[in-house]
Amino acid sequence: NTGCTLRVVGQVLTDFSPRAFAMAGVSGLLEVSGLTIWGLHLWRVMSGRAGAGLTARQDAGPEIPDGPIEPGYTVAAVLERYPALLETFLRHGFTTLANPQFRRSIARVVTIARACSRMDVDCRLFVEALNRRRLEISVSEAAAIAGESGHESCCRQCAEAAAKTNPTQFPK
Repeated sequence: NTGCTLRVVGQVLTDFSPRAFAMAGVSGLLEVSGLTIWGLHLWRVMSGRAGAGLTARQDAGPEIPDGPIEPGYTVAAVLERYPALLETFLRHGFTTLANPQFRRSIARVVTIARACSRMDVDCRLFVEALNRRRLEISVSEAAAIAGESGHESCCRQCAEAAAKTNPTQFPK
C-alpha cells in the first residue's frame, strides 16, 4: 500500500518537479517487492508447501478419545485412529476418501456430520455402522495380541494373567 501511495503521489508531483521522479522509482521498487512476496506466498499455498510445518497429529484435527465415534469428530481424526474404517467410509459412498491427498487436506476439517449432510447419508445410521466396525476391529486386534502369546483369550489382560500363572507356557 505504501508503494502504491508513493507512486500515485510521485506521478502527480512529476508534473511539477523533475525531482519527484526519484520518489516514483522508489515506489516502483516497493510495489514490485510486494508483488514478489505475494506471488511467492501464493505459489507456496497452491503447491501445498505453506503448511509443511504441520505434523500429522495437527493435520488430523483434535485427537478422539476411546469410546464411540461421534458425528462431531473430523473424518481425518477417525481415520487416523481407526485406519481400517476407510472401507466403511468407501462402502457408504465417501469415494473421495480413496484419494490420500483428500484425506490429508479436506478430511481434516470436515466432521462426519457435515460429510453425511453433503453426501446425503443418514448420519445416525452411518455413525452406528462406524461404531459396529470399530468394535469388530477392537475385538479382532485383541484376539491377535492374545494369539501372539499362545493364549486364546479375549484381551491382553487375560493373556498377561495367563502368562503369570504359567510362565513356562508363555515365555516373555
